[in-house]
Amino acid sequence: MLARFLLARLFYTDGLNTLFAFGAIYAAGTFGMGFDEILLFGIALNVTAGLGAAGFGLLEDRLGARRTILVALAALLGLGLGVVLAEDKGVFWALALALGLFIGPAQSASRSYMARLAPPDEVAAHFGLFALSGRITGFMGPAVLALVTAATQSQRAGMATVLGFLALGGAILLTVREPRR
Repeated sequence: MLARFLLARLFYTDGLNTLFAFGAIYAAGTFGMGFDEILLFGIALNVTAGLGAAGFGLLEDRLGARRTILVALAALLGLGLGVVLAEDKGVFWALALALGLFIGPAQSASRSYMARLAPPDEVAAHFGLFALSGRITGFMGPAVLALVTAATQSQRAGMATVLGFLALGGAILLTVREPRR
């Protein structure tokens, strides 16, 4: 159960990290955003991510961490598809800021889910594996994005690879059972 969760997290975290690393490049290349607008966009996205993490923190008590992650990933997939397909900068802004609401919950609920899955006497060691699962394959997302972008000559196609990582992580997470309380 724990190994499958860490595998799922490996994939969806690769997707999120690729989104963080290349989101500004995508915004600049696809929508012609300049430095000032990208800076403002990044600040706004961080605000919505924080609001989402706080809001979903309250909901997580009712939904459970696993369901919260799954809801966040589903929303990230839906909104992410909209972001990739958006042609208008205003639509891009709106969808991306809405997407930000689900970034924080995916990350924070992952930590609380890990705390529930780890054996009580081995929590620190398991959080070391948790941290490793977020970094060990950190090259995969950017490499796949770069390969697809180069092959298709399309930043949209490259950015769409993020959706594949999120979907794969979510699909694996669906196979992880909720631990007993």
